[in-house]
Formats: sequence, structure tokens, C-alpha cells
Amino acid sequence: MMTRKAAFGHAGCAARNGAEPQITQAPDPARYAVELVHPGTDPFGSPGAEAAGIVPVPAPTIGGAPLQINSGAALAEVKSAA
Repeated sequence: MMTRKAAFGHAGCAARNGAEPQITQAPDPARYAVELVHPGTDPFGSPGAEAAGIVPVPAPTIGGAPLQINSGAALAEVKSAA
């Protein structure tokens, strides 16, 4: 089985650095080749992130599809809408 690329891009803050192991070790390594991208310091990471549709970071991509995790609603808003 061929692996699909997965990437985790973030700005390098302490909270995101702490999340790296959980995010990068979660996908099945037999299915996904995980890459860490720091758009602020990696000159080659930013174009790839932009091409994938990343707007805010942190944001993982799996198979080229962005999973925006930083631009959603506040938990309080979600709870009040239920």
C-alpha cells in the first residue's frame, strides 16, 4: 500500500510544539508519511501550505486536504446553539 502525505503546520509556539508528538504519531505510519512544517521558518513549507488551502495555523493536512482547527466557533457558542 502506498502512503499518503500528511503534514502538520504551526507557528512554533510552545503549545503547538507540545502537540507535535500527539499529532505526528496519531496517523497509521503504514498509511501516512507525516511531515512537520513550520511556515514561519521553513521557506518551502509556506507555498505547500498555501496550495493546500491553509489559512490559519495550526492546521494538519491529510492527502492534501486541510483540516482547519483554529478558525472554528468557540465551545461556548456551540453549546449555546444546541
